[in-house]
Amino acid sequence: MSTVPEWDEYVRWERALLADAFQNSPQLEELAARLTAGASSPRERLDRLFRYVTKEIRYQQDYETTVAGVRPHACPVVIERG
Repeated sequence: MSTVPEWDEYVRWERALLADAFQNSPQLEELAARLTAGASSPRERLDRLFRYVTKEIRYQQDYETTVAGVRPHACPVVIERG
């Protein structure tokens, strides 16, 4: 059951929520470079990034508004807030 009549409408809504989520920043680039410096393979780079995210980024649900619980924050905001 849904109030959304068609999947296309849902996809448009979801894309609008994600539009600003995948932003880059100089701070993000510097962090990624620092974390992956000296890594000898793509797997090692990925492992280092994964380890950082799982240890340093905590999940915190926002409930200021109904949509805040499903709209992701931009990556630079997540890095800043931890």
